[in-house]
Amino acid sequence: MKKYIKKIKEIKEIMLKTRIEIKNLENSNPNYKENYYEKYINAIKESGFKDSKEDMDTTFLKYLVEDVNLPGIDEDLIIIK
Repeated sequence: MKKYIKKIKEIKEIMLKTRIEIKNLENSNPNYKENYYEKYINAIKESGFKDSKEDMDTTFLKYLVEDVNLPGIDEDLIIIK
């Protein structure tokens, strides 16, 4: 159990650092999010993915465009907005 708790703390720290880094990228380049998304979608289309509304709503891709609070993680994090 101690290893599990330690790992969760590590994950929380990584997530917070990553969100701060993403926010900094967005602040330095206002089109960062749109450019990243477009580049990602083009790459998965090349691999055969269909970008229908159903595919977008039922796969992990919906999380690329909307932020989701993660139970057990976001309650404890201070998110810089």
